[in-house]
Amino acid sequence: MKILGQKLAPPVSQPFAIPRKTATGETQDIVFVCSAITDYSDFESFCPEPKPPNVRRPGKAPQPDPLDKRYLAAIDKYGESRINWLMIMSISATPDLEWEKVDKSDPDTWKLFREELLESLTQLEVNLLMSHIMDVNMPSKEAQEEALARFMSTQAQGSEVDTNSQKDEPSSTPSGELASD
Repeated sequence: MKILGQKLAPPVSQPFAIPRKTATGETQDIVFVCSAITDYSDFESFCPEPKPPNVRRPGKAPQPDPLDKRYLAAIDKYGESRINWLMIMSISATPDLEWEKVDKSDPDTWKLFREELLESLTQLEVNLLMSHIMDVNMPSKEAQEEALARFMSTQAQGSEVDTNSQKDEPSSTPSGELASD
């Protein structure tokens, strides 16, 4: 896709730092690199979206039953797996990151990413990291408003009228008639 003839660049990865000191007082910050996930095809290959079962009613063609309990449970599991996969894949941009419990190709292990993070980070640090991952993948309302304000300021600059050019009377109107007698 292009806008104004320019191909859109993918979002850039963003670092997230957790300040740490060792027992001896040395700085040993933990830095994760989080990337925006723009392609979910790998996820879909591991976890296809569940489809509701068809229900048969007398005299009617089979219809999907979106209220089926097993379907609703499958949708919940699908949504949870999608979020877990997003978190794992986003911080996979971190150089030399190695998981001990999580296998990126095994959806049954994806739910272990929080547990593994909590072995090294506090709950609040994990929450902040997850919030940062979400911000990278879905800009906050504030970031959207800032971007819109930047856009609007460039639009306003382009539409400013040169007040000096308004001193001279036009010789004709857009219809071609004389502007004044």
